[in-house]
Amino acid sequence: MPTIKANDNLIIAIGDSFTQGIGAYPLDVWKKHEGNPHFNVVGELYRDHQMENNWASQLSKNHLRNFKVINLAVNGVGNRGASKEIYLNEIPKTTGKVIVVFMISGLQRFDFLKQDYIGKDHMHWLTIWPIPNLHKGEPIEKVEEWYARYGHSEKTSVIETLTAIAEVENFSKARGFEFVFASAFDTLFNIQKMKEVLGSDSNLLNMVDWTNYIPVNFTADFLKKENGGDSLWGYSARLKMPSTYITPCNHWTIEGQRVVAEYIYKFLKENYALEL
Repeated sequence: MPTIKANDNLIIAIGDSFTQGIGAYPLDVWKKHEGNPHFNVVGELYRDHQMENNWASQLSKNHLRNFKVINLAVNGVGNRGASKEIYLNEIPKTTGKVIVVFMISGLQRFDFLKQDYIGKDHMHWLTIWPIPNLHKGEPIEKVEEWYARYGHSEKTSVIETLTAIAEVENFSKARGFEFVFASAFDTLFNIQKMKEVLGSDSNLLNMVDWTNYIPVNFTADFLKKENGGDSLWGYSARLKMPSTYITPCNHWTIEGQRVVAEYIYKFLKENYALEL
């Protein structure tokens, strides 16, 4: 975390590996690991490149030059865990402007704090997916199997995500922070789709202030620009080296992160009375 002065302006970034900057490495790094696209799936390597090239850092470096960045992203986390990072990390007090940006992760993910939680550890969440054999042979396998059969549905995923957004929104509002959110990749995070999934409970969409929503799915937009089809994973699997926007490890390139930062900046400039 950078040194924050009493009057500094801040960008607080919340999200998963897309916000952490996984995959946003120079070409020489990718060439070194050619043929092994998921060489850094845990995200422990090349943290310097991740921190330098993620969208939050590029937002500060290229646009909001008088803002410092606090990046609370956690690789692999779901929205339940990501939203709680604002409580698990001390947010420095400042009289400057503070903008909180929540980059939505996969809606199906569900997070638990690790049993041996240590605050200084970066990876302190245990995240499950509704995929019974994803962690075959590991203790979490039975929990994931139960989640797939009985605990998960598109509807519960949408509701969990809405409450996570509302939690960060209320946290920000209570402190006088600006708040915006967007979707990194999950195609279910679409107002019309979520309304259909919620059915008679579609009124739950009202717990979120949608004027703060940046209405674009960045990954879907990149795939469209590259004629990559509808599947990020399918398209990435065909890549030996990064394309313009997408990496072989299913993430955004440095250029992709730059475009995301630029889009966020334009949204902030058009919708908020901030001295940017």
